[in-house]
Amino acid sequence: LDWGTVVHKWFEDVEWLKDTPAVEVLLESVPREEAGRLGCDRLKQAAESCVKAFASSEIKALLTEPKGNVTVCREQDFAMRISSGTQFAEVTMKELSDIHGSIDRLVIHNDEEGTPICADVIDWKTDVFDQEELEEKISHYAPQLATYRLAAAMLLGLEVELVTAKLVFTKTGNVIDITEKAAVLPA
Repeated sequence: LDWGTVVHKWFEDVEWLKDTPAVEVLLESVPREEAGRLGCDRLKQAAESCVKAFASSEIKALLTEPKGNVTVCREQDFAMRISSGTQFAEVTMKELSDIHGSIDRLVIHNDEEGTPICADVIDWKTDVFDQEELEEKISHYAPQLATYRLAAAMLLGLEVELVTAKLVFTKTGNVIDITEKAAVLPA
């Protein structure tokens, strides 16, 4: 849990990646509580793992500032009321529910006037798993990302179809677009 918290913090600190940060730079910004529980060796391993992730071509491309009028929100909180019968991937809400959460990274593409035209929901995952388990992991996280897609659409005044969902597995450096699996079906 502490490893994930620390890595999330380091990813959260990046608005746009210009250069891969050094291990020493990451270690200077680590939250104290988590650092104390992880210990020096595990903390250094986490920083080395994070540097490796930042250097991966997929993550580097994701964190490179695109052309155009783009806004980035990190740890975007949301709260929304969901009707009974709304479906998030394979999960159907059985009753009227209030859902709140925080989107790790929300990249908003705007027109020239600053009006949102589409968005990308990005979620950092620090899981360790075998490649054979990838589809299971995607299925596991699809309802969460579907919820985030709807929240982003509601926050930005967009149709949910204009919001993509991407899982970023920091250990492997993979970015996986799960928009199709993270479907939202209103009640």
